[in-house]
This record gives sequence, structure tokens and C-alpha cells, in this order.
Amino acid sequence: MTDAERVLRLLTNASVKQADMAFVLGLSTRQVQECLQELRLAGHPILSDGDGIRTAQTADEARACADALRRRLRSQYRTYRALRNTARAMHRAENRPPEIEAPEGSLWRIAS
Repeated sequence: MTDAERVLRLLTNASVKQADMAFVLGLSTRQVQECLQELRLAGHPILSDGDGIRTAQTADEARACADALRRRLRSQYRTYRALRNTARAMHRAENRPPEIEAPEGSLWRIAS
């Protein structure tokens, strides 16, 4: 039996935390997450929310979870773009030539 099949056997309509699943199955939390992704991509109606992971009992439940994931995706993408732009600005600042201070009493210091 694969790890994904073992994860699927634990899932019911009652929510289970990923850490609890990992402990019971002797897997890391990351391995459980990979199994959940594999099962979802295979068409299993696996839901996640603040209470944990469970299987959908109705199409409406599956749709509500999909909509929540889409909202999270959009939020994460906005965060990604903001951080990418910040990194670019930091890169430009790090590669800017150093400012040369005009000597005391020079015309450049007086003019500024």
C-alpha cells in the first residue's frame, strides 16, 4: 500500500490535522502534504480548512474549498509580486555606485 493510499484510509468526514496524520502513519508532515496533493490531483475530494483535512461529502463542500483555495492563490500571487519588486529595488540599491562626498570647502559642497 502506498503512502497516499494510507493517507486516504485515514480521511473521513471528520477533520484530521496533518501533524496527527503524520504521527499515526510514521511520515513527515511534508510527506503527508505530498500525498494529499497526489490524491487531489487524482480526483479525490479532499478538503482543508482551519480544522484540518477531510473528505467532501457534497459537491458544494468541494466547490467552497476550491473557491477558498483560489482566493488564497490570488493573495499569495500579490505577495509574490510585491516581494519580487522589493528584491529588484534592493538589487538596484546594492549595485548603485557609492556616493562621493565633496571635500569640505569645495564649490560642490557650497552649491548643494
